[in-house]
Amino acid sequence: MLFSTCIVMNENSRDMSSAISHAEFALEDVKHNAALNPLSVAGYNGMVWNAATLAAAGLTTLSNESVSFTVAGAGPYTVAATVQWQERNGRVRTLDLNTVIKQ
Repeated sequence: MLFSTCIVMNENSRDMSSAISHAEFALEDVKHNAALNPLSVAGYNGMVWNAATLAAAGLTTLSNESVSFTVAGAGPYTVAATVQWQERNGRVRTLDLNTVIKQ
C-alpha cells in the first residue's frame, strides 16, 4: 500500500512540475512578444493553448492539457497563465501562475 501511494505521489509531483514549466514557458512567450510589441499583451486575454499548440512548441504535454491566459490592466499588465490537465484517475488539476509585465 505504501509503495503504491509513493508511486502516485511521484506521478502527481512530476505532473505538477511539468505544469509549472509549461506555465513559465507561456508567460515567457507573452513577455517576449511584449518586448516586440507592447500592445500584443492584451491580445492574450482569453487565449487558450491546447495540447497541440504546446506540443508544436516542443513540450511534452500532460493528459488533456491546456493553458489559458487572463490579462488585466493597461500599463503594467497583470498576466495569469492557468494550466489545466487530467490525472490518470480522471481528476482535473489546475495550476495558476501570475506575473506583471511593464512597458
